[in-house]
Amino acid sequence: MVRRLFVFIALWLQTGCMQNDSSLRDKLIHQVEKNAQLHGIPSQAVLVNDNGDITFKYAFEASKSRVGSTLNEHSVFPIFSVSKLFATVLVFQLVEKNSSH
Repeated sequence: MVRRLFVFIALWLQTGCMQNDSSLRDKLIHQVEKNAQLHGIPSQAVLVNDNGDITFKYAFEASKSRVGSTLNEHSVFPIFSVSKLFATVLVFQLVEKNSSH
């Protein structure tokens, strides 16, 4: 679970460095699929929200072995309280670091 959260944060942070929307979309999709292959992540759902505006959503399932359920952009992965707190602290540290330059 924590690895999925880190992957999501890494993808989310990469969006600020890219400019072209279609290029950004293609790069994010490629990164999600590459992460699945390299790290053995069976399924991922990514959503990029910019002040309430959903700019990107994508779901990837490496294996269709789950019977009766389909992964999509509305799928929710269980992330427990400690993970959320840790991710929040990391994001705020990055925001503070970038705003101090």
